[in-house]
Amino acid sequence: MKNYIFVSYSHRDKQLIRSLIDRLERKGLSIWYDKDIEPGTLWDDVIKGSLKDAAVVLMFISSSFIKSEYCRLELRLSLEQKKHIIPVYLENARFEPELQEQIDRIQQTTVSPVSEDEFVQSLIKVPVVKKCQARYRSSGSGPDRELFSKDASIDHVTFNSVKDHPLYGNEKKFLRVKLPGETEFHPYVSVKIRPGKVYEFELLLHNNADPSLNLKGTGLAMDTRIAVHMPDYVRPSRPDEIMAVLSSSNAAPAQIWDSVEFHSEKTLFLKYVDASGFYHNRGKCDGQMISSLYLLSDHGFYIGVNKFNGYLPGGDDYISRITFKMLAFEESSEIGYSKEIVKENDLPADHVRIGEVFTVRTEFHHLGTIDFRNVCFRETFPDGLELIPGTTVLRNNANPDGVLMKDLIHKNGFNTGTYLPHSNAVITYQAKFTSGSGKMKIGGQVAHDSGQYNYYKPVIVET
Repeated sequence: MKNYIFVSYSHRDKQLIRSLIDRLERKGLSIWYDKDIEPGTLWDDVIKGSLKDAAVVLMFISSSFIKSEYCRLELRLSLEQKKHIIPVYLENARFEPELQEQIDRIQQTTVSPVSEDEFVQSLIKVPVVKKCQARYRSSGSGPDRELFSKDASIDHVTFNSVKDHPLYGNEKKFLRVKLPGETEFHPYVSVKIRPGKVYEFELLLHNNADPSLNLKGTGLAMDTRIAVHMPDYVRPSRPDEIMAVLSSSNAAPAQIWDSVEFHSEKTLFLKYVDASGFYHNRGKCDGQMISSLYLLSDHGFYIGVNKFNGYLPGGDDYISRITFKMLAFEESSEIGYSKEIVKENDLPADHVRIGEVFTVRTEFHHLGTIDFRNVCFRETFPDGLELIPGTTVLRNNANPDGVLMKDLIHKNGFNTGTYLPHSNAVITYQAKFTSGSGKMKIGGQVAHDSGQYNYYKPVIVET
């Protein structure tokens, strides 16, 4: 058992859970959760192994949790292993009476997150949770398995289990890294990443079965898949890891994994470099480009020799490798914003007359590197400016033809959702001045989860 907290939750609740986990990690707690890995995939053994080793199970219970077979399995395993379970009720959800009674008998802490602050403060006071103020737990390489010498005649399918391969050394470290400026891949356990640098990775795929078994069929690995999980970012307060899982239905063990721990002095975001993934072997698959849509998916993809069918014979002649690159970069929340007065009069630019209807056109451009969530737009009207009802229109990636908004732009504004990097929005509305003269300012505000920006557009009102 190790000093970290295993988080059990339904993926339908992940938006709320992510925020709570982030707060706990900022308090220095060592947390393990599946980071968007779906249950029932290649990662099952990794998840179950992490549950087995955890000191505390933080269980976020909701109606979605209760309906999830995999969440119920994690609950059952936690009860069987007599884990220190902390139930956290996200809503008034109840299991069937017999199971609910078993949970109610847990003489431990039950937390109801009335607010995030109250939740964090109440949780960190629990004695067993205090013991989880530890360094980040890397998944390492696993599982523990028999390792063979390079000259051994291995009578079954097993992957990356040679301890002294003349080219690759100990194959248990089958996820290797080439640092910027290096010419070869190395079996690093931990890497300090820096902004603006590209890191290259190599995956070794070696069926160690004796080649003589291939003709009999007993040396042929079947249903062989590889998948990689790459974190979105790394913080100074909490390292993270890139992890690979290799599985085969007739291998022993059926699943193996390896990881490399990332550290950074500042928060860095990580990105798969497009068109950087390639497959290498002595067959027809050599040189094939590997898309991140396959490699970084929960299920991964089938490997092979002449085609990607999941079959890999035993022996050095059939060793395969996958190489790909990752970019580390700093967060940027830069935006572009412009406001234009569109009118039909013959006055100079930005000059309008009392009583004249004109259009205000605002453009928003996301120039940063992170997702902007809950992007809200609001206008501040000077005295005398009135909105023409039913004229506010939003155009963005989700609504390219435009959608009519409620008449709230000059009151509380409105939330337009999430904007990915390089996305944009255009908002138009009509208005008129019923009083006033001279120089006025129409204010504009853009706010999202990471900040708020204020802008002003001068306009000259003529009588």
